Amino acid sequence: MLLFNYLSLNANAYNQLRIVSHFNCSFIDKDFCKLIETKPFSNEEYYLIASELNNLQQKGLSHLLNQVSSNGTTEILRATYGFTLGLSLTEPLVRQSNHFAFHDSRKGWIVLLDLFFNHPVKQDPLSNVPLKSIIFLHELVHAFDSFQQLSRNPNFLSWAGFSLEGPVHEYIQVSRQDKEAMIGEIITLKEQNLHYEADARERLLATQHHIPRLYSMKSPEEALADLTAYLFYEPYSISYIKPEIVKYIDTNILHGARNY
Repeated sequence: MLLFNYLSLNANAYNQLRIVSHFNCSFIDKDFCKLIETKPFSNEEYYLIASELNNLQQKGLSHLLNQVSSNGTTEILRATYGFTLGLSLTEPLVRQSNHFAFHDSRKGWIVLLDLFFNHPVKQDPLSNVPLKSIIFLHELVHAFDSFQQLSRNPNFLSWAGFSLEGPVHEYIQVSRQDKEAMIGEIITLKEQNLHYEADARERLLATQHHIPRLYSMKSPEEALADLTAYLFYEPYSISYIKPEIVKYIDTNILHGARNY
């Protein structure tokens, strides 16, 4: 087990934020457990994640790291998982991503997958920020939100365009038909191995609806994680994120911190 013992995080974070090579999946759905194969971080991968944490601290997000730590031990794992980038296990559902996060009682996990480290698009097409940086913060926000439940605040749900439809919150700012058409366009580009063009097109379509990515339409949790990560890393984000959402995220998560 490796710890971030050389970072100047406070003592609580030092004890609670860990890089590990294996975790016990027995408490999660058995079918899900069969899909996860943990493996050690390479030295390069390890230092990349350590540098991401260090940068977040230096740019004013120590409070976020400390809050995640105070929620319980959070382990950062390396795993192989199909075609996704990673996962934040803040919920038991497998999300189509390059990472994931979840929490069980007083313990949580952020899992970084093969595609997180080997994605064909290295930088975000609009902001030119490394995609790994955006995604890693995205997952930390999931870990934070799993206890704070900021994504379920009624005001945020309204501002972000979600409405409770049956048992789930649905994004209602565009019709299901239009949403499927936009996603279909992106899938077609990726099937042609035009990954950068696909990501650029997705960003353009999404910002027209005041969100960073079409993936933000998936759920309130994904919307909050995306909006926070892009607000922190992308100066351009204040031109498309609604002012009330910027204020909400700054008040409850970023406290005005930016990477620019």
